[in-house]
Amino acid sequence: MLSHPPAAAVPAIFLHVPKTAGTTLRGLLHQRLGDGLCWYRRSDSRQPMGETHPRYLTDLAAMDSPAAWAGVQVLGGHFPAWQLPQALREQRPLLMAVLRDPLPRLESLYAYICRETAHPLHATLSGLTFHQALVGTPFGRMVAQGQLRFLRTRQQPGWDPSQLAPYPVLIGKHGALPAFVAALARRTGIELNLGDLQSNVSPSGYRDEIGRAHV
Repeated sequence: MLSHPPAAAVPAIFLHVPKTAGTTLRGLLHQRLGDGLCWYRRSDSRQPMGETHPRYLTDLAAMDSPAAWAGVQVLGGHFPAWQLPQALREQRPLLMAVLRDPLPRLESLYAYICRETAHPLHATLSGLTFHQALVGTPFGRMVAQGQLRFLRTRQQPGWDPSQLAPYPVLIGKHGALPAFVAALARRTGIELNLGDLQSNVSPSGYRDEIGRAHV
């Protein structure tokens, strides 16, 4: 009689919307899971990796079978849900994301790009005010459905809540991160404690600097 190994548990998927505390959550999950956390990193990324950067991949298609995601409890990164390989989407994994009030998120993203020389848009935005950056630049084109596009489970343009209907979903608010972490722990069984862990936080006063640029 042939025996088969048990099917690999389906990892939860963390859709990292930029500037919504995703780096903090990545650090928290890595601290707890080690190699049980796998993070997507673009192959052309120029952002340096810290010593504590989790296990990563540069091609989501590599997660195309249960054998590929064996041992992975959470898969995360800057990618929309539709980019997950079909084999993984068919398992209806838990989709998780944190959303933020759009204006503060864009202000934080603008400030981040302006100070991070490795960012692909740094040269484009340098010397531009926030308002100028929103008009006629690639940054401005990121505004339209800038957060909802990460929740798209189909490649077609636009987003509709029905796209999420077949999936278990956990959506948190940037301003209520402890509640999201508590819910994440309940839904996944991963013991987590947010504590004072924060990463990639914009320097204090960045919104004042943006405001003065309008004067």
